[in-house]
Amino acid sequence: MVGLAVAASEGSREVVLTDLEDQLGSPQRSLDLNDDEIKSKTRLMSLPWGDLEAGKKVIESLSEDDDERELWVCGSGLVYFDSLMAPLADTFEQLLNARPKAVAY
Repeated sequence: MVGLAVAASEGSREVVLTDLEDQLGSPQRSLDLNDDEIKSKTRLMSLPWGDLEAGKKVIESLSEDDDERELWVCGSGLVYFDSLMAPLADTFEQLLNARPKAVAY
């Protein structure tokens, strides 16, 4: 899982793993297998693509004192259907516009 690799990397301070609400069980089980340091800086949140309110909650959950810190939006194996491209792009745009320093991988 990309997010857990980021959480385990040196220098990461806060990681939010997202998925659909009914899909959060698998990332939670993966997170539970990690050490306390990774668990303490990682949380799970529901984020249906294109749902601006859910995106707003994710953004609001980020530490305000980190506004100048670079925001990474990472993903892997995200799209299996063409119909998901537009909502995914909307979500990426919302997240990337949340911080002055933001990049997608």
